[in-house]
Amino acid sequence: MEDVLSKLKKEYSNLTDSQKKIGKYLFDNFEEIPFMSASQIGEKLDLSDVSIIRFSRSIGFKGYTDLKEKIKMDITTKYRADKRIDKSLKRIKKNNEQIKEITNVDIVNLKEFYKNIDLEDIKKATELVHKAKSIYLLGARSSSIVIDLLSYHMRRMSFDIRPVTEGGLFNPEKLLNIKKGDLLIASCFPRYTKDTKKAIDLAKSNDADIICITDSKFSEIS
Repeated sequence: MEDVLSKLKKEYSNLTDSQKKIGKYLFDNFEEIPFMSASQIGEKLDLSDVSIIRFSRSIGFKGYTDLKEKIKMDITTKYRADKRIDKSLKRIKKNNEQIKEITNVDIVNLKEFYKNIDLEDIKKATELVHKAKSIYLLGARSSSIVIDLLSYHMRRMSFDIRPVTEGGLFNPEKLLNIKKGDLLIASCFPRYTKDTKKAIDLAKSNDADIICITDSKFSEIS
């Protein structure tokens, strides 16, 4: 059976604004949902419990009770990614098998990535990179590591790239010339920085294309 988060991801673009608000809350508080009533969620979001029931039906469930039961099942049978990784790391033995164990953890993570990534998104991103006149790369703080790696490989492939970070710091002047036909690749994970949000707003206002590398389709950056 398809898990709730996969169903939500599939139906998200078809939801109304208020339903997307519920979907975002469900995603952010997934493990608390089985202990909450429809009216409690509605109270948190300033919506009626009827809205929560309609939302449940809109993503393929009979009602909120049905949705809640499926979430319980998902939590029981499948850890969230961060908990699975943490559990795997704790199992690593401090002996000659350590490298083998670490490699196995990487293999599991790659399989999870392949299972959950939308290949159509990869195709769209590839097309945007291919047609872009100039590619601006932005990543503040720890996200600068992602951008440094991308910069290295994209330079080798002879793309016209413009990194907007220097030592993990945001340099807004480097984005002033971004325009239609250009591409901004922004990497940002919680906690999302105001500078990254401003950079994305600037790129949007100048009709540039944008690719986000972030933790979720429901994140502020997305």
